[in-house]
Amino acid sequence: MATMNISLPDKMKEWVEAQAETGRYSNASDYVRDLIRRDQEREAWHAELQAAVDVGVASGIGSRTMDSLRSVALERLKTQAAVAEADKGEFVSAEAIHRWMEQLDTDLHTKPTEADVFVTSKA
Repeated sequence: MATMNISLPDKMKEWVEAQAETGRYSNASDYVRDLIRRDQEREAWHAELQAAVDVGVASGIGSRTMDSLRSVALERLKTQAAVAEADKGEFVSAEAIHRWMEQLDTDLHTKPTEADVFVTSKA
């Protein structure tokens, strides 16, 4: 096995040593090797993903741009987050939303209202 010397700022060195001391890694080198393996796996995953995107683009099927695809993906994430909030039983009432909307573009405008309806589950 080859040896490599690297320089780290004190804070990073302390972090690496602390990770080794957790018992998950046998030493600092083991931790760094794990980081490199994970980075290699991430790079391989990105390469596979890019190859799939390239195949899709080359197919000529679909007319959506990457920007529109990103926009759709962001909307899906927002919807998933909203569903997760709803699953908690926390909602913003229509009245609170209307009050907030009436304040838009006025001096009274505030950040969006927070949940004001809390549904408790009956188990």
